[in-house]
Amino acid sequence: MRKRITELTNVNVNGMSAAEIVNTVVLPRIVYPTGQDIRGWRIGDDFMNLMADFAPDFYHADSYTAIILLEIAMQRLSCGAVLHDPTPVLDALPNGYKQYSSACDQPGLMSNGCWNFIRKQAAFCLSIPQTRDHMTKIIFGLYDHLDKNGNELYGFTLGGSDFKTSGKEVFDFATQTIGNLTFQEQYEHFATPNRYMRNKEFFRNNWQHIDKKDLAQRLNIKGFFKEFKTKRAIFNN
Repeated sequence: MRKRITELTNVNVNGMSAAEIVNTVVLPRIVYPTGQDIRGWRIGDDFMNLMADFAPDFYHADSYTAIILLEIAMQRLSCGAVLHDPTPVLDALPNGYKQYSSACDQPGLMSNGCWNFIRKQAAFCLSIPQTRDHMTKIIFGLYDHLDKNGNELYGFTLGGSDFKTSGKEVFDFATQTIGNLTFQEQYEHFATPNRYMRNKEFFRNNWQHIDKKDLAQRLNIKGFFKEFKTKRAIFNN
């Protein structure tokens, strides 16, 4: 980790504490403050690849600053690389770190560095309470905007001409990762009028565990015999 940071910045970080490395080198010299005149269009792949390769090392050295770095990396994903449910931007970072958010960045499609980070560190982000919700939304966003063959849905563009990974590989990764989430996380995401049709298999497989009244309410099914109507909606092809 220290060797990579020195290679990227020409700053010798040997002898520095982990927090000092993050605050005086990684953030100002690799992430850069948000704004086109400082950072450029968006957070770059040098940072995304650094986090892809060394996120656990940052965390084990200093968890507080590592969580900030992980949030910043996920904000790059949320700024154009993945379409997903809303998540905080400025409010997700502590005072003193908000200038490193993606608040003033231009949206950018998925880069190879972005995918490298997701592929290597999604599970790690999901293992940390402070980063779990944001990464969960990112993974669901990938799943929602690709079909099983990797075709893009709902106007989503996965990556530019230099993006090297197939949509099917991304979809398969998202599906596998979602399978490791809790039942409640999957249920709350899938149980909407716009999503349940595509995820009937989930409801069928978990039918005995589902509160039918709650599901009817979430699917906006009204009137008499709501539970019957809900079952028919799920089990009819």
